[in-house]
Amino acid sequence: RRWIRLSNANGSLEALEIPSLTFAAGSHALFNGVKEWTVVALPKEPQIATRDGVTRVSAPGVTVEFRGVRIERGREAITVRLQ
Repeated sequence: RRWIRLSNANGSLEALEIPSLTFAAGSHALFNGVKEWTVVALPKEPQIATRDGVTRVSAPGVTVEFRGVRIERGREAITVRLQ
């Protein structure tokens, strides 16, 4: 819950003091990577902006910046899919 930062060649995500959950891409998230990251209970609706091919999703305590993503908006969720 304290702090998480994940990145690859296309971008990064970071959360500080926001509850989140990771799902490993293999047997272990640290060694095989992360397949899914879920953040719950954001204090404010995230702002979404795309500039120069980089999409940024931000809310207090959370920042997601990736190139080449697809944004899906649901009634109570925003999904960022890496392509």
